[in-house]
Amino acid sequence: MNDLFAGLEPTVDGLAEASSSVLPGFRLHRLEVLNWGTFDGAVHALTLDGQTTLLVGQNGTGKSTLVDALLTLLVKPGKTRNYNLAAGANKTERTEKSYILGAYDRRSQEEDNRAEVRYLRPGGTTYSVLLACFRNRSSGHVFTLALLLYLSDGGVEKVYCFANDERSIARDCSGLKGMDKLPQEMRKRGFKASTKYTEYFEWFRKATGVQEQAMDMFNQTVAVKDIQRLNDFIRKHMLEARPWGEKVDELFRHFKDLSDAHQELERVRQQRDLLEPIEKHGAAFRQQAEELLLTECLLAAADSYFPTKVIELFMPEIERRQGELDETRAAQQRLKTDIATAQDECYRLKTEIEQAGGERLRQIPLLIETHAAQSAAKRTTYERYLHTLRDAAITESIPDAAAFDQMRARLAPLREELQAAITANDRQRTALIESRVEPVSSLREAEAELQLLTQRQGNLPPEYVEIRRRMCEELRLTERDLPFAAELIAVKPDERSWEASIEMVLRSFGLSLLVPQRHYHLVSRYVDQTRLRDTRGNGQKLVYLLVGERERQVAGPIPESRSLLWKLDFRDGWSPLLPWVKTEVQEHHSFRCCETVEEFQQSHERALNRERHLKHNSARHEKDDRKRVSDPRYFVLGWDNKEKKRRLAEAIESLKRHVSQLDSRIDQLQMEANAVRVRLVAVEAAQRFTSFAEIDFVTHEQEISELRREQKALEENNDTLRMLKQRLAEREQLVAALQDNRDQTLKHEQGLESEIAKAKTWVSHNRQLLSRSQADGSFERHVASFLDLDIAFADRPLTVENLVDRQRDFERERRVEQ
Repeated sequence: MNDLFAGLEPTVDGLAEASSSVLPGFRLHRLEVLNWGTFDGAVHALTLDGQTTLLVGQNGTGKSTLVDALLTLLVKPGKTRNYNLAAGANKTERTEKSYILGAYDRRSQEEDNRAEVRYLRPGGTTYSVLLACFRNRSSGHVFTLALLLYLSDGGVEKVYCFANDERSIARDCSGLKGMDKLPQEMRKRGFKASTKYTEYFEWFRKATGVQEQAMDMFNQTVAVKDIQRLNDFIRKHMLEARPWGEKVDELFRHFKDLSDAHQELERVRQQRDLLEPIEKHGAAFRQQAEELLLTECLLAAADSYFPTKVIELFMPEIERRQGELDETRAAQQRLKTDIATAQDECYRLKTEIEQAGGERLRQIPLLIETHAAQSAAKRTTYERYLHTLRDAAITESIPDAAAFDQMRARLAPLREELQAAITANDRQRTALIESRVEPVSSLREAEAELQLLTQRQGNLPPEYVEIRRRMCEELRLTERDLPFAAELIAVKPDERSWEASIEMVLRSFGLSLLVPQRHYHLVSRYVDQTRLRDTRGNGQKLVYLLVGERERQVAGPIPESRSLLWKLDFRDGWSPLLPWVKTEVQEHHSFRCCETVEEFQQSHERALNRERHLKHNSARHEKDDRKRVSDPRYFVLGWDNKEKKRRLAEAIESLKRHVSQLDSRIDQLQMEANAVRVRLVAVEAAQRFTSFAEIDFVTHEQEISELRREQKALEENNDTLRMLKQRLAEREQLVAALQDNRDQTLKHEQGLESEIAKAKTWVSHNRQLLSRSQADGSFERHVASFLDLDIAFADRPLTVENLVDRQRDFERERRVEQ
């Protein structure tokens, strides 16, 4: 064999350098054949040692036979192997069977001139072995491929073998017997053995990483003798035949579709840019139109609202004034009776003075009886008057007319005071009801947030969780792919006293979404094209940070022991972005934690203390005492929300207590208002007593006493003339006082009649307005706005006294707004 094959050393400088260096990859180290073609009877080996080798020799010396051995070892049996094509033969001249039998010549018989193939091993009882050893000098790995071929029933049978070390035919494949058990025998000798090429090639592919297409190219290139044109060589031997024209046409069509789509997108984008200002102005216009529509609705509803209020307010007032008028007329009638009685008594006294005798003694018992009846009636009225005053929380007695006049003077301002108290109570109760809205809303939000926190572990606000959830669903990512910085950072449990200050420093960074480089294009496009909103549809703000694929390393010294960094825990192992987060905190948020304000003042670098007092540099300082900043319920750092749920539960209980206190105070105010209204009704009832004469039973008792003294004096002393004259003067004075009181009641009656007439006329007019609005159907539309009008007048409720002025002011202000 040494005279047939020679390993030629390259003479070019570059090739010489290559031969002296370690060549990469697995390279053919040694090729061995046994009973393969003309290599008969013994093991023939070709040692290449991984170098480029040139096979040279005369025709028929076996060069193509060795190349075909490699083809048989490596190329799939189903492929048409290019046996001996390098020597110029046709594809059917040599086969696996001819190589096993050792075909070496073809001669014609003299008698029939037919060509006959001659074989070195004509019986077909021997087996052939092909073996190739490959070595990777850079890694030191070696593996061996072996193929055993034998004839069975005229066909070729194969056993494929693989070993992860260097093997040889003489040592590992000799002395084989019993062809039907070759796989088992080869396994005993340390090989992986199979009769299936796919399993054999999988061993080879795992060892080298080579693909089946590479073997097909190898099968084609061994047949190449001359390369005239590189393009033809690549097309014919390296590329598979495909309908590239159709592919190119399809690409052109696809490009046109993409171009059309791009143009359409540009057109739509231009339309969007043109429509955006219109949309903004449209939104402003819609808002103003809604406000204008509301104002128009209120103005329109005022045509039905104010007539309704006129009827609601004036009808009770008319009834009250009518009752007062009836009382005044009754008092006037009583005064007429009293005047007539007093005048009759004056007449009788005059007659008695004339008679000066026994007629008077006969009349005195009748007069005593009359005064007794009047005293009893007025005492009952007096007790009813005192009971009314007691209901109005007035305990004074009314002994005389002066006290009665003083009390009557007190009742009018007391009534106004009580009305003002009711108004103030209503205003305070309305304010409490309005102030209750915020804690009730906060309570609902806290309960909803606690419910959400029970469904997850982090401290992120629900709107941020919702934004990321929708983003991950759209982009088919997980929460770990797009973490928030707050989910990777927590304040150490023993540093809770610093938590509010640390939250103030890191809140903005903690609410930043961390986007790895590989997801940046997806996320940025999604954010650009999507309106970010929470579960209630409200627009939201999102800050996201682009994080490089490689971990950042911080240059510089390790942070000092008082650095904010040492008060933090980091969620190790949860996200590959954690090193970047640690670096970001150290570079941009490494504040010095100062125990005293003196240390804070003396610090020349960034510093903070427990009071949320920050120093960004020597000039810029910051302190934030807003409740939301220091409230642990709004903290965002950390991946365990047990503490936040506990605080939320405490806040919910506190809010419930606050709401309960507000409800108790509202109920208390309602009870106070009811009590004041009872007093107001009592004061109004007391005002209906217009004259002291209505309750002056004492005068009648005094009259009775006088009559009894007079009767006694007349009985004891005949000098009655003087006494009669004195009684006449007193009765004449009483008549004058009663007449003056009657004149006052007449004026009061006229005033009441005028007010009632005007009120009835005003109510009748407004009833007609309501009838017209009900007839044309506008009243039903206006009723829907009555609640808004009630709210508009809630600050100063409508009364009989201010209704007209408030209506005029309301309409003037709304028309100005239009």
